[in-house]
Amino acid sequence: MPGRTIHIGTFAGIPFGIHPLWPVVVAAITLVLATGWYPAQVDGIAPATAWALGALSALMLFASVVAHEYGHALVARRHDVEVEGIDLWLLGGVARISGTARRPQDELAYAVAGPAVTAVIAAVSGAVLLLLPTGTALFALVAYQALVNVVLLVFNLLPAFPLDGGRVLHALLWRRSDDRLAATVQAARVGRAFGYGFIALGFLQVVSGYPGGLWLALIGGFVVTAGGAEALHAEVQEAFSGVRASDLMSAPAVCLPVTATVADAVDLVLHEPHPAFPALDDGRVVGLVRVSALEHVPAAERNGVLVAGLVDHEPALLVGPDADVAALLDEPGFVRLQRAAVVDRERRPLGIVSITDVQRAFDIRQRLVAAT
Repeated sequence: MPGRTIHIGTFAGIPFGIHPLWPVVVAAITLVLATGWYPAQVDGIAPATAWALGALSALMLFASVVAHEYGHALVARRHDVEVEGIDLWLLGGVARISGTARRPQDELAYAVAGPAVTAVIAAVSGAVLLLLPTGTALFALVAYQALVNVVLLVFNLLPAFPLDGGRVLHALLWRRSDDRLAATVQAARVGRAFGYGFIALGFLQVVSGYPGGLWLALIGGFVVTAGGAEALHAEVQEAFSGVRASDLMSAPAVCLPVTATVADAVDLVLHEPHPAFPALDDGRVVGLVRVSALEHVPAAERNGVLVAGLVDHEPALLVGPDADVAALLDEPGFVRLQRAAVVDRERRPLGIVSITDVQRAFDIRQRLVAAT
């Protein structure tokens, strides 16, 4: 997945960011276009013009990718699926959809939304081409956009889960069988087959003297890895559907009073190595305090700063003992902090349920199933 990105801004309430190495990809595309595409399409084009058009084409390509991802994100949000943001990274773009579709028709809707946007861009570019004289720089600019969007459309519609076509396949299998887990396993199996095919074809191209095949191999590796992760996530969801937070929580919960100084909190953290702690105000949990928030307070100021100012008050981080673990695993707050405080009706602490607790229980379950 994209990993750490640099936040650029927010559009339609959805954050947008880029991977730190994304400019390198833009530069590489610019190089290929400036030295190959434009000289071949426009006779006598000046090098400076070719480079400028190459850079413009690269940026327009990624603008198309961003539009594609916003198509996914906006439709997903309309169907009550949580969207964390959109990132441009080394292999293109990704809409970080952290929630899960409740119905196959919801997944189908946001899966086809991105390709629909790409199809519109390709069609408009193709229509504009009919109005332009061939052999000109403008014709070459628009022709590249039409060509690359057609390629993106065809590639994304391959049934290689979790690419768009794979998600369409997953939604159709889910609708036919009414079994989300079985659909995910089947779609992931097809996706991994495509992924291994991409890897093999990419390496064949590399050994044949075409280094661009490495890009296809990288995409294949992503498809194999991401498809496996999707299948595992579905298995975990299935395993913990109906399991209560109180069944998995660790107790008692080690808490931090909001009136404690950061210095006092750091002393406690050194003896209790957890990534986050419930914050108590008059015996009631008001949120979680991340160790990373404590670390950002300069050592010289820790005696004068209270824990109260560092509390994450996101409601999803506080759950009741009967909270469904499968649903909790799809909460963006839990995904981000990988833990939540289990509290009673008065918000008094009962324990902590963490991703580590879930993993431990899942591993035990898998070993017991394998032993039968």
